[in-house]
Amino acid sequence: MGVVRIAIYSIVLFFALRGSRGAANLWGVLSVFGGIVSSFSAVQLFQSNPDSSLLLALYAAFFFMGSAYIFLSRQLRSFYERSATSAGADAPQG
Repeated sequence: MGVVRIAIYSIVLFFALRGSRGAANLWGVLSVFGGIVSSFSAVQLFQSNPDSSLLLALYAAFFFMGSAYIFLSRQLRSFYERSATSAGADAPQG
């Protein structure tokens, strides 16, 4: 399962770095989902294994901070606007 997750994230990251706003939004949604799953898992594990629970809580915080950056960053938004503008300029006129 971990290999599949890494493969999916790698493909999405490739397209996000090439200027695909949809790929970045997908990355953000997957990060929110990962944060929610990690949060619930951390709460469930707290009684039986506090160390693992802390690690999962840190993962959740990492996921939530990453998704907040994707959705709220002005620099990232301007990068995607520039990418869309340059892609439109390269399109053939006809």
